[in-house]
Amino acid sequence: MRLFQTIDMVEIKSSLGLQQVIFYQGMFSLLYFAICGGCLLNKLQNYKFQNSILFILTLPIFSLWCCIEIVRIGLGYIGNLLEKVPMISAFLLLTIFPQLVAILFLTFLQDPVFPFDTAAGSMMILFLFSELYVGRLTFKTLIERQTAQFFRLCQEEEMERILNTTFVNRPSAGRGR
Repeated sequence: MRLFQTIDMVEIKSSLGLQQVIFYQGMFSLLYFAICGGCLLNKLQNYKFQNSILFILTLPIFSLWCCIEIVRIGLGYIGNLLEKVPMISAFLLLTIFPQLVAILFLTFLQDPVFPFDTAAGSMMILFLFSELYVGRLTFKTLIERQTAQFFRLCQEEEMERILNTTFVNRPSAGRGR
């Protein structure tokens, strides 16, 4: 019976900073959804748009933002906790393309722009850029760690293969004399 068992220490590489930014941005997204959604419905019913294309685009872009935001936050949150590079990369790509473009449209290009649209949109843009910055650092750290693990595994397998071939092909010392 063994009295002391060894415990393998695994260094956690998930980012607390990224987790915090995703959490606070998720909470702010709920507020943004509720207030801007109500404002958007008010605009569509009570205001006359100067450009009919903006009237047509505003609701689908807001709907796209809502759907993608849920997926994006889930990918970032779970990908960071489980240290999954594909999930973090999907999170960063969704942050760049649909979300940043949609928030820029909803902040500055829709017609009419309410003061809350500009203020909340600016906060969302700040959150998105901070997520991109911290997410990129986390992504780089995770890739470096997984690359090091892969190379270490390859070296261990190579050493095992060399040791196995050396002992199998080694001639016996007592034979042949």
